[in-house]
Parts: sequence; C-alpha cells; structure tokens
Amino acid sequence: MSSLSPKAIGRGRARSTARGRAPGETQTNGAPPRPVGRGAAMLQASMSQLSIASSSNGSSGVRPKARELCQTTNKSLNREKGESGRTIPLAANYFQLVSTTNWCLYHYHVDFGPINGIEEDRISVRKQLIRDRMRELTNGAGFLFDGSSIFLSTKLHNNVEEFVARRLDGGECKITITFTNDLAPDDLAYLQVFGVIVRKCLAKLNLTLVGRNYFDKAAGVPITEFNLTLWPGYLTSIRRHEHNILMCTEIISKVMRSDTALDVARSCWQQSQHNFQDVYKAAMLGKTVFTNYNDRYYRVDDVDYKTTPKSTFKMKDGTIISYCDYFQNVSIISQT
Repeated sequence: MSSLSPKAIGRGRARSTARGRAPGETQTNGAPPRPVGRGAAMLQASMSQLSIASSSNGSSGVRPKARELCQTTNKSLNREKGESGRTIPLAANYFQLVSTTNWCLYHYHVDFGPINGIEEDRISVRKQLIRDRMRELTNGAGFLFDGSSIFLSTKLHNNVEEFVARRLDGGECKITITFTNDLAPDDLAYLQVFGVIVRKCLAKLNLTLVGRNYFDKAAGVPITEFNLTLWPGYLTSIRRHEHNILMCTEIISKVMRSDTALDVARSCWQQSQHNFQDVYKAAMLGKTVFTNYNDRYYRVDDVDYKTTPKSTFKMKDGTIISYCDYFQNVSIISQT
C-alpha cells in the first residue's frame, strides 16, 4: 500500500479504513492457513444438529449455542492427558477471557436507507448517524455497534424504532432499528460482542486501523534503502475452546511505502520533463494514500492540474476556504 502525503492536488475518494486489502498493499503475517477437510466435516456435523428455536419476540430464528458448535476435542477419548512419558512444558498464544457477568444482551439489527441514492457503508459515519438517537433511547446507558448490529444491556420500549438522521453534509438517511433476539452468555453471537470490545480496546491503545487489523505506527521500523516502513501489528481471534472462551493473538506486520506524493512527482519529473503530467498521473491513479494527520486512507481517482493551493472549496459546514488555509488550519504544515 502506498503511504503518500497529500502533497499533490487531486480528487480522491475517502476509503476510511478499507475492509479488504487495497491495491498495491503488501501484508505478511504469521497466521496459519484455515483448516480444511476434517474441520469442515466437523462443522457440517454440528450444523446438521441445529434446530429452529422460538425467540422472545414471537418470531423463529436459529439460536446456535457456542458450546454446540465449537467441539475442539475428540469425544471418543476418555482422558486428554497422557499416562506415560516425559512432561514437556509448552506455552501458546491463547489467553482466557475471565468473565463474571451473568446478564443478558439484546441484539438489534440496523438498516440504513440510501442518502441521495447512495448507500452509506462507512462505519464511522453510521455511528455518527445513530449516536444521538441511541443516547435518547437508552438514557445514556451505552451500546455496542459494529456497523450493522447494536447490542444493548437493556431492552428498548419498542421492538422497531424508525427515525431520520442527518449527516454532517446535510444528507438525510432513514434508519430502522429492529429487535432480533436476546443473547444468553452461551450464545454464539456473544463472541461477536467480545470481538467488538477487543477492537475498541485496541483503538484506545492509539493503534492505527489498516484494513481489519490494528498496527503500531509509532513503532514502525524504517527500511530507508527501499523507501519502506515495517509496521508491527496484532491479529486477534476469539473462540470457545472446550469449556473456556480464549483469545488468540498473532503478531503480524505490514509493509508501508514511506515516499510521499511529492517524492513521486520529483521522480516523474526526472524521468520525463516534457511529458510530466501524463507520467505523474499514470503513477498516481488507483493508488491509496495515507494521511498522517488523521490516519485516513484515500484512493486517488484523478489529478487536477488546474487546481492550485490557492483554489477554494466548500467545507461540510458551508465555509469557503482555500487549500492552503485548510492545510494550515489542520496543522498539516507550519505557517512560514
């Protein structure tokens, strides 16, 4: 993935923590491949034992229990520990989630209508759209939101809540919150709740979200001879193993380009001065740039050579400001 500063004036589309791997992105990790064969057969056998249960709101739905789906030992074995041989101490990167909670969570599904005919799929914007309304409905009790589902510790008065929210740029969106079911501590969906909590904890550690994993930008290792930086990060997975819920933590890394958009422009100028605009545009189109001042990703769709730092644009609040003043106001560059 390119790690370029926004020195080139152009039009881009915000990626806002892309879900998948961006074009040109390189990632290495130590995660083992997913098991196939016997594991798939065990999953099919477990799925065949599922039944349809009646939920508390009168509708029917699949309510799988985590202990029913995650059988990690061979049931034919009488004991798991050997009786002879030499004891060898081993350690694994699995950590038990110690929990003393014995309460029920309520699961709600959230539907977002289109804004000006365009679906809004950015989780950060979706959170902004529902935040104020959810504070009113829960009386400030708090909630967990993963982009499409809401988890509450107290049930709302109505099974269906509909309202219209306004985005910062003025676009309106119709939002429908529908009660799905209640979750007991042994429900499989509880693992999803734990996953949301863990990701919030990682964000509080000032880690940077790249794709679906978090990386420590401050601990990056520069590889100056190749204009690259190696970011260490973490890959977490939470599953129920036998009688406990365990979190597996893997150390991963991501290779980031350290050259900026200005560095690319200088390189293109040295290659071809008479055809610089075409060469630079070809080098930048489709690239994903990372802005250090807000840790956001943007995909370069075009380079507009008619726009200069003194050109103006309209901000979300309607204010007209030049690119130069905007960069100074957000402390990207120091005023000279």
